[in-house]
Amino acid sequence: MKNKFLIATVVFALGTLFINAQKHEGRRVAEQHKKVTPEMRADKMAEHLQLNASEKAKVLELFKQEEAKMLALKEELMKLKEKSDAIGKEQKAKFEALRNTQQAELEKIIGKEKMAKMQAKHAEGMQKMRKMEEMHKQMHKRMDDRMRNHKQGMGPKQDKLRDMKAAFAPEKRAERMQNDLGLTDTQKESLTKLFVDQEKKIAEERKQKFEEMKNANDAAVEKIIGKEKMAKFIENRKQQVEKVKKHRKAKVA
Repeated sequence: MKNKFLIATVVFALGTLFINAQKHEGRRVAEQHKKVTPEMRADKMAEHLQLNASEKAKVLELFKQEEAKMLALKEELMKLKEKSDAIGKEQKAKFEALRNTQQAELEKIIGKEKMAKMQAKHAEGMQKMRKMEEMHKQMHKRMDDRMRNHKQGMGPKQDKLRDMKAAFAPEKRAERMQNDLGLTDTQKESLTKLFVDQEKKIAEERKQKFEEMKNANDAAVEKIIGKEKMAKFIENRKQQVEKVKKHRKAKVA
């Protein structure tokens, strides 16, 4: 049960992070380039590679299918988030029931007076910890504000995304669980390692899935336009990627 709760938690957190990051990226691209439709992509490829009408029509149909697959993938991620959220709530309720049972058993052993004293001490410690966290949060916010004043192109949306990623970092998530559930340092360290490993695995699987989709799409495009034009298309794509990377580095510098 505990493993299911942890898995549900990490899937929900990373799923939410990935979906929000995709939404943010989509808005950023939309602001800069409006919506890139399959028609626009086909027009651009036809212009750069001098495609004939038949090739352009086939490429357009391929791009439409690709867009439909991407939308289906996003829908799948949304359903995964909803399912993980429901599982997480159910497991949390079971955990709370188990914790209440353990508290009752402990009270039978040490008595109500010592139990009340222990709970008061725990509540006091949690309150102090929250105050310290709030102080650190305010301090980091002031430092971030100062750094932001010296950077160009770092808007509030980018800041929000960066803060969100930091909040869902394995160490931070394990720390919150330790505070909320009263876990030991050893349990916290084990959770951190678990979250790091799961985060890497999910990132690798997601990267592999998108890479497979990209390769399949390239193979389909090559069948339509031929190897020579495909090589030119890939070279143009590499140049665009390098251009974007340089632009991002210039904004950060």
